[in-house]
Amino acid sequence: MGGTYLLTASETTAAVTEALRAGYRHVDAAEGYATEAEVAEGLRQSGVPRGDVFITSKVYPTDSNMLVKDCDAVIASCEGSLAKMQMDSFDLYLIHTARAGEKRVEQWKGLVELQKRGKCKSIGVSNYAIDHLEEIRQAGLPMPAANQLECTRSASGRRCCVT
Repeated sequence: MGGTYLLTASETTAAVTEALRAGYRHVDAAEGYATEAEVAEGLRQSGVPRGDVFITSKVYPTDSNMLVKDCDAVIASCEGSLAKMQMDSFDLYLIHTARAGEKRVEQWKGLVELQKRGKCKSIGVSNYAIDHLEEIRQAGLPMPAANQLECTRSASGRRCCVT
């Protein structure tokens, strides 16, 4: 169904419920959207089994005080999101944006650890440019399974692929 960004709580629950009843099988949530509990409620109300729906969520790289999260804070964010959604794991968990500066690789290590713990089946990033992806490669870490990109006029021209 795409994302739940800019929806109110009630709109989110209703949109997810109706989208899943209409046959959609992917829901995109995020810590920063503050709609994770409502996404989970929409899933419950739809009657579609959890195993039939691909759930993506994202960790925002900073906290509410705009402090950049470290590895442990990224892990805690994921665990908090899973608790809000009353789920054991995400199908795909992403770092929402590359704005972590020097802590980008540390945050990625958090996602790698979450995957090892079984909290995320796949891990990835969102809106990372080539140089951000190269940081991960140069650190010798597993590469992201996905780089979810914003596709708008303002985002066009961004170089985002690594071969």
